[in-house]
Amino acid sequence: MKSDFTLLNQNTISKLNKELDVLKNSQIQEYQDKLKIYRMVTGIVADLLADFDLKPHDIATGDKQLLSDEEYNKFYRNWMKGYGYLAMLAPQSVMDAYDKLSDHLIQIAAGDVSSKWVEIRKLVFGVINEIRKDVGINKREIKYKGIL
Repeated sequence: MKSDFTLLNQNTISKLNKELDVLKNSQIQEYQDKLKIYRMVTGIVADLLADFDLKPHDIATGDKQLLSDEEYNKFYRNWMKGYGYLAMLAPQSVMDAYDKLSDHLIQIAAGDVSSKWVEIRKLVFGVINEIRKDVGINKREIKYKGIL
């Protein structure tokens, strides 16, 4: 009876270890996928911001010219790619921060608000800080401490 019980325990422990390995591997894969997605979205956001920054300034007002239809289409497509990537694995807090940044950029593209780097930077850091919290490597917020 003791040997039967020992064998049953060993089989149960072996089965639980296999299930634990599967769970552990799936969590590791999800984490790696999340990091990959966050890197891709960071690249998309950097490209979007660079496209906005390349627009010439109106010398009289300092405002940037609006995006052309082609540029707006490119912006919208890239924004949708980023949104789709994030929606796969990001928590709502990351989505909310990305929405705030996106809404602001859309308002700039439409000419509803002027392009001010200080405001854009705050929104970008909002996205990055939410990503940092989600990833869990370093949950402390980053802040710009430069002079501009």
